[in-house]
Amino acid sequence: MLAAVCHGSGMLLAMYEDPQGKTTPGLWGCIACAWAIAFAALHFFWALGGSWGLSVSAGPLAEERPGWFVAVGLWGVGLLCLVGRCAGMASRPAAAP
Repeated sequence: MLAAVCHGSGMLLAMYEDPQGKTTPGLWGCIACAWAIAFAALHFFWALGGSWGLSVSAGPLAEERPGWFVAVGLWGVGLLCLVGRCAGMASRPAAAP
């Protein structure tokens, strides 16, 4: 049974209700969470000194690596990605009447 309907927007369903009656993340919710984890891992890799792909993403800051950039732009963004992943997994659609 579907737990959420996309009110005429044509978007794909992100949550479903399993046979035991629990609402669980659907395929797209799991894909979004995996994407957030991948981005968090990449930012943590860069924050720890890795450079693969950083010059494409950050341009000249990748060479200089000022402290504010590492703290906010790498560690901070990595943490925000994890917060977004947790928020995405914790969200549940409203119960159908």
